[in-house]
Amino acid sequence: MERKTAFAPHIEGYELTLATKNYSKWTIKRRVRSLKSFAEWCEQRGLEGPEDISKPILERYVRYLYYYRKKDGQPLSFRTQSNHISVVRLFFKWLVRDNILGANPASELELPRVGQSLPRHVLSKSEVEAVLSIPEPA
Repeated sequence: MERKTAFAPHIEGYELTLATKNYSKWTIKRRVRSLKSFAEWCEQRGLEGPEDISKPILERYVRYLYYYRKKDGQPLSFRTQSNHISVVRLFFKWLVRDNILGANPASELELPRVGQSLPRHVLSKSEVEAVLSIPEPA
């Protein structure tokens, strides 16, 4: 059974808000998982709840994600780091909007720059020729 942290009631409230706004189950699950991971990180550092979080603490969390290594020794991709940070930012925005916190410590938190990648599938020469040979509509 999962141990509850001081963040738990807030995470549950946020989860309910997402559900009532018709977010997909996958999105809700991903966000809750990220928030539980963040809450565990906070608890390991003696931070009991959202009211204990400041911008410098969030910047430490960003550094933690940067240096974190998965079981295979690989770092988290910048996209994964960005996703985790985005979820935390949205969570604190919700806490302020619902008057749980008076100020948002995550409001100025910057996301890592995510590089752009080329498309995975490139048309072959014959596929390009087939597309170009299609007559234009009149």
